[in-house]
Amino acid sequence: MVKTVFDTSSLENEQLKLEEELNIVADKVNNCINENTRKLQDQDEYEKKIYESREQV
Repeated sequence: MVKTVFDTSSLENEQLKLEEELNIVADKVNNCINENTRKLQDQDEYEKKIYESREQV
């Protein structure tokens, strides 16, 4: 009974999965920001890419 109550392995696995997803999205956003600083581009298209990346969270 006690083992079942204190078993957090499923929560820990979910946390790892969410952290991995968050890191992927953060990398995408950072790549967009870095690209925006290096090359001339349509700002509406840039904002769309950022918005789409943030929606994945």
